[in-house]
Amino acid sequence: MRALQVCVIAAALASCANAQDFLQYFQHIHGIYSGGDNMETLDGLTAAECARRCIEATSYYCRSFEVNTASSQCYTSQNNRETTSAVMGTSGNYEYYERLEGQGPSVVHPAFQYSGLVRLVNGLTEREGRVEIRRTESESWGTICDDEWDLNDANVICRMLGYPRALEAKQGAYYGQGSGSIYLDDLHCTGYEDSIFNCPSRGWGDHNCGHGEDASAVCEEYDRQCADLVVTNGFVTYWLDTAYLNCDVGYMLVGPPAKNCTADGSWEGGSDVTCQPAVCQAPPTVNQGEMTYTGLTYSNVATYTCEPGFTFNNPVENVTCESQGLWDFVNTPPACEAICGSNQLLTHDRGVLLSPNFPGNYMSSQTCTWHIKPKDRHLVLFQFNVFDTEHNYDILTVFEGSSDAGKVMITISGQYLPLDVFKTEAEDEIFVRFQTDGSFTAGGFNMSYWAADCAIPVLSSHGGSVTSGTSTGATVFFSCDQGYDLIGQDSAICTAAGWTSPEPTCQIKDCLALSTPDHGTASSTCTTYGCTYSFACDVGYELAGSSQRTCTDDGIWSGNDTSCEVVHCSELSRPEFGKIIGGGTVYGTVVQFTCLHGFQQGSSSRTCQADGTWSGQDVICHDPVQCDFEAGICGYQQDRQTDDFDWTRNSGETGSSDTGPSSGYNSNWYVYIEASSPRVQGEAARLTSAEFQTEGCQQLQFYYHMYGGNMGTLNVYLETRTYHITTKLAWTLSGNQGSSWHPVTIDIPEEGYHKVTFEAIVGTGFESDISIDEIELIPSDHCPVPTTLPPTTTLPPTTTLPPTTTLPPTTTLPPTTTLPPTTTLPPTTTTLPAPTTTIPPTTTTPHVHPTTGNPVIVGFNTTSGPVSSTVIPPSACRHDYHLSANSIDVMSSPGYPLKYQPNEDCWFVMTTDPGFGVQISILNFDLQDRLPPVNSGVSGVCADYVILHAPLGDRPSPPRCGTSIPAGSKISAPADTTLALRFVTDASDERSGFSAVIQSLPSNLLTTTLTWAD
Repeated sequence: MRALQVCVIAAALASCANAQDFLQYFQHIHGIYSGGDNMETLDGLTAAECARRCIEATSYYCRSFEVNTASSQCYTSQNNRETTSAVMGTSGNYEYYERLEGQGPSVVHPAFQYSGLVRLVNGLTEREGRVEIRRTESESWGTICDDEWDLNDANVICRMLGYPRALEAKQGAYYGQGSGSIYLDDLHCTGYEDSIFNCPSRGWGDHNCGHGEDASAVCEEYDRQCADLVVTNGFVTYWLDTAYLNCDVGYMLVGPPAKNCTADGSWEGGSDVTCQPAVCQAPPTVNQGEMTYTGLTYSNVATYTCEPGFTFNNPVENVTCESQGLWDFVNTPPACEAICGSNQLLTHDRGVLLSPNFPGNYMSSQTCTWHIKPKDRHLVLFQFNVFDTEHNYDILTVFEGSSDAGKVMITISGQYLPLDVFKTEAEDEIFVRFQTDGSFTAGGFNMSYWAADCAIPVLSSHGGSVTSGTSTGATVFFSCDQGYDLIGQDSAICTAAGWTSPEPTCQIKDCLALSTPDHGTASSTCTTYGCTYSFACDVGYELAGSSQRTCTDDGIWSGNDTSCEVVHCSELSRPEFGKIIGGGTVYGTVVQFTCLHGFQQGSSSRTCQADGTWSGQDVICHDPVQCDFEAGICGYQQDRQTDDFDWTRNSGETGSSDTGPSSGYNSNWYVYIEASSPRVQGEAARLTSAEFQTEGCQQLQFYYHMYGGNMGTLNVYLETRTYHITTKLAWTLSGNQGSSWHPVTIDIPEEGYHKVTFEAIVGTGFESDISIDEIELIPSDHCPVPTTLPPTTTLPPTTTLPPTTTLPPTTTLPPTTTLPPTTTLPPTTTTLPAPTTTIPPTTTTPHVHPTTGNPVIVGFNTTSGPVSSTVIPPSACRHDYHLSANSIDVMSSPGYPLKYQPNEDCWFVMTTDPGFGVQISILNFDLQDRLPPVNSGVSGVCADYVILHAPLGDRPSPPRCGTSIPAGSKISAPADTTLALRFVTDASDERSGFSAVIQSLPSNLLTTTLTWAD
């Protein structure tokens, strides 16, 4: 014999916590020491410290086991040698089972404990396959990632399944890929954990794997020498050489819960396993009641019935024999008790009410209440069989009705001789209250209650009754109101079984249904006594006959037959800017009115009424452009996406001196831009109308006020939507125009749908307030050429449809360019000269309107003008402009004023009419600078740049980049030549780009202020 110092380790190897009061599985890893005195450190934890913690955590102590090497058994002490033991292995690490002191629940072992939480899937046998786990049986199955997956991890899985160890740990979804969640990754098991859930990992559900990395395991099959046990009404689970015995629900195991397989291949204690039905003892009887039962085995039922007035103290009167051999009583022992009610509702036709604890004395300091309702519509009768309370202190009160707010029927205390029978006068329920003080008690009361023989006679409606009572022998007589017939017997006699005949009903008299006249309506579908029909004719029809008829008490309709006759109305005229949909003048005719697109209207429909007039008001289609700003900015919208600030509505003078008007044009209010700080030169404000449609030839008329020494620019853009959308600069003006209001008219094409945008740009200082007022559409005696090419126009094979350009929000004409106040720009359609050079067709990049975001066409594709042999390479970003004589347009880099795109290669080709030349006036210029920057001491090259061909065919200019072209610079080419600009960007560091005004001028007015090689 030799001593072995051990301490129960419940879960983690380095922790003594959680030792249980039943059969435990644990792994001994200290080795075997002679004498029990050697203390070896395990992860910094000595066996002595392990024992101390185990004692503190579980109230059990670690013992020196007496080891019998021959039988491989160890005993905790000589005293319990026969009852407590653990089986050991013969080499290496030893596995122990130990039952600690005390009685615990049934046997638990790992394979049984983790049943339903781990499984192997898709293997050829049940001991191999893809590992799938879950924490609870309600959770879906998931897999383990094979990162760091090894034999130690597989050992834990196999032991959880009841196998001794793992033979292989397979990776790469060896048994196929799973389809659920991936629950664990980067496992680092030592191989000794009792559960995979106790191994270190990334955390539940945290992984970086796919199902192609699902882990698998192959477990070693344990070669048990004993044959499997057979259990009737139960089942067996095995762990190594131990069989754990379990019975089905309703059966109980006879004998120990486990058997060990011995070395000779037989089961310890024999192979017989008995599960016998659970048997309950006979259920107890109760006083003031009786008990019956169907049997004493599992699932049999015992039923308790209490005498009237008593209540069973279990929630239900039927109790069941459970699988543990116990009846499922909530209260033990069961009893029939007289209880103190708390608004307890009693609904039996007759019954008994008892004081609490009857027939014993009631308790002191109680208030008990009962609500008694024996039978609907039956008066309640009650009588006291016993009454004994402390006089004047313990009091019973009975109220007629459902609460203590009803009429008091009786209030009594002391000793009462049970003679009188009490009866409610009108109610079919009573409320009983019993109050006791804090001193003496007595025997209490026994009160019988029951419903009267006959119900309270009630005629459902429109009738009445006269009765002599509701007890046997009473008589009742029934009658109905005027206009109603009595259906049934008009009298009845009360017997012990109730009234001799059922209550009659009063049926209302019914007239024949009336028909609704043609082209008319009736306000009621009721045909019974007192009902009234009110007739009305449809709109357009007149009433003939009685407008109202009533069903009388003899079942006949009053009045005469009703009919409707048709009538007519006058013609309606079409409103200006509108249309009439529908026609006719018959009463009831509805005429719909619509306004042209964008024009608001009054009444949308008018109906011919019975008096020969049309409903509603005359329809007026209001001009959506018209605004005098007296009541707001009308239908205009501030552009808060691409502009820099908003127009301001104002009356009187503006906030700055020497600029702006003193009032509106014809009235007080107008809108303007406030150019003082924080505004800076070039910032723009835009105001856009709603979309509208014209009727015939129309002009846009407005008044502007541009007074100030630092005056900027006012632009008017016209967007037209037909089969595509175009936007043009319809009018522009810069510079000081004096302190007065000036009118402007702009032709609006008859074709398409239109929007107008007013753009004001801040000048060089605060004296540049720009104002507008009195905007409206007025008739015109001529129509401009449509702003879009007609669909039937055939372009030459080498001509590309006009591209679009973005109108810059900060467009400012140079200070020297001033258009007269009433200048109306001519249309941009001109017969183009025959082309002399073929420019390859290209796909154009659409430009975007700065306010609407719609594509903008700012010029016409052309090849007119003498062009040399210079060939423009194919480009996806090409913009062709043909300016008619003395016309003006705007040119900008793609996306301006937003940043241009990387890797652009754009061509801007400009031509004009014979005898004229093209001049470019730079508004803004901001490109990426040279690489490396100039201030680095190295000259570098331009990253993003423009190159000028003036004219096209001559030697191109050097590239310009950064901010090397000042605002206001002018560049021109000789008359009758083509001017071209190439814009190139690299792959990084985009800027806002450039914008410029392009003009067609006679040769004597062409100006160049920039030497390109500067």
